[in-house]
Amino acid sequence: SRGAHRRSGSGDRHGGGIYIKQSDPTITDCIIEGNSVDGYGGGVWAKAYDGEFSGNTVQSNTSTESSIAGSAMFLYNSDATIIGNEFLDNDCSSESGAEAAVMVSYGAPTLVGNWFEGNTSGSSGVGDAVRWHEADGLFANNVVTGHSRYALGLMDDSDVDIVNNTVVDNGSGLYISYNSTGYPGGDVVNNLFTHNDDYGIYASYYHCYNLSSLAYNDLYDNGEDDWSSGYCEYYWGSSYGNTSEDPHYEDRAGEDYRLKSKSGVKDSGTTGTSYGFSDDYAGTSRGSSNWSIGAYEK
Repeated sequence: SRGAHRRSGSGDRHGGGIYIKQSDPTITDCIIEGNSVDGYGGGVWAKAYDGEFSGNTVQSNTSTESSIAGSAMFLYNSDATIIGNEFLDNDCSSESGAEAAVMVSYGAPTLVGNWFEGNTSGSSGVGDAVRWHEADGLFANNVVTGHSRYALGLMDDSDVDIVNNTVVDNGSGLYISYNSTGYPGGDVVNNLFTHNDDYGIYASYYHCYNLSSLAYNDLYDNGEDDWSSGYCEYYWGSSYGNTSEDPHYEDRAGEDYRLKSKSGVKDSGTTGTSYGFSDDYAGTSRGSSNWSIGAYEK
């Protein structure tokens, strides 16, 4: 559908705005706003969904589910392509609500070029923007800002490649943890984790150690520390390409996270074409040589 504006009533069990089950619709240029459920997916609930969800605004939706809610979007056993959307001000209103914006449980969705801002979770929440639970996939070229707790939660035997994202002005940037199913894995490459109130990356040594790659990231000016564990700091040796320097955003206060010409993280990452994308958040080609760190190439 195009140009649609979905604003429904409240109290539906799952999927207040859109409910998808074992089908693959292309959903484009919609506004999904102001929905409330007492289950999963305040804005969108999808099971076995392998379609495309692009150019949409998912805003001010609420879930009161007390566990893995996904107030903007809940993806279960889905390999959807989630590209170029805005997820804004979605809320898990339950005090113990765990996830606010996008919850991924199983499946291997691709999330590329999205803007996540101002989503909130309950007091025990991890992954205000996105949490992965026993899920795979790609998270690339996204801007994640304005979340009060942990912005991203890579957890529970998930294997996600987190590549070329700008994660700035949150509580903490990336939370890495596990449950009885195993440690999470994947590549954490070419990301900016800067100016977060608490930590850039919150993880133990073993969580960092089990990643396939932790390289070419910039951790800078995070309030408590750039890392929660000194063991993870080991990967900031010269052989891993990680750095701790001011990225010199164009206008951080104005949420313009492009890089000034003097930025030391320009052209200092690794080329990431193997992940299946070649442009930045703004659609600018990254070229064939070293990519810049973060969601913007320049």
